[in-house]
Amino acid sequence: MTLVDQSYQPWSGDFQPRWRRVAAMVRIGVKQAFSGTAMRILLFLVYSVMTAIVGVVFVLSSIRTPPASVQGNSIFKLFLGNMFPSGVLLMALGAIVGGRLISRDLRYNAVSMYFSKAITRGDYLAGKFLTLAAFLASATFLPALLLWASQWSLSRADVSTGTRFLDLLAILGHSAAFVAPCAMFILALSAFSRTAFVPAVLWVTAYIGSAAVSEVLVANVGADWCALLSWSRHVMRVGEACYPVRPVKAAAFDIEIGTAPLSMNYPVWVPLAVLGTITVLSAIAVLWRLRKFEGAE
Repeated sequence: MTLVDQSYQPWSGDFQPRWRRVAAMVRIGVKQAFSGTAMRILLFLVYSVMTAIVGVVFVLSSIRTPPASVQGNSIFKLFLGNMFPSGVLLMALGAIVGGRLISRDLRYNAVSMYFSKAITRGDYLAGKFLTLAAFLASATFLPALLLWASQWSLSRADVSTGTRFLDLLAILGHSAAFVAPCAMFILALSAFSRTAFVPAVLWVTAYIGSAAVSEVLVANVGADWCALLSWSRHVMRVGEACYPVRPVKAAAFDIEIGTAPLSMNYPVWVPLAVLGTITVLSAIAVLWRLRKFEGAE
């Protein structure tokens, strides 16, 4: 009788296009994110609060004399640019979903299974990145898109169609400034741990800690470089540069008011360079971490 070892058999079927491989990984990642009652409850709470924030902002913009902060494209900067509560909720969403995207695979040795198929490190990273980016975009771009559509349909402001679509591009750019660096940085933290708790705590510490340290230094030192320590200020500065400047009227007086001061006294290329560097270095760290697993197969 012939004995055949079936403990490991490399893939011998037809290769699918790369986008099919990445899409399959995204489906697996989304399904895993909703696995477990505790995860479903946490995600439900985050999305519920986010929906409530969108509702409050929409109501404020719909009253007869809306505050200046919810007029024109300021409504999108208010929703996407605030550290609290929007920024904190997005931080929590990234920690809940992203903390275990790679660490879970390392813990159960699923990385070796992935690389035994026709999947490269680039495919693996793209699948994990798009999974986390989809969750973050669902709490940034999609609610802002809903506000944009509602404002266009209900607003009485005399704004051209071209200006409306410029606002839409600004929303996309502002969302990308948050989603891309955060998703890649969280994946880098997750790649160096076998538990979801550690990368989640490190991400929360980095996001809130950078803002807290920056605010303390800004209050006590007052130098421009102090603002560079805050992750949220970098995202806010990029967002401020995305939106076309449109004067708005004060709620109590029929007069136009100027724009709010910038979140940091630096040109927009500075925060773009910082966020881009974080994204690239994080991607390199994940690929380096996965190198030994891919080489072993």
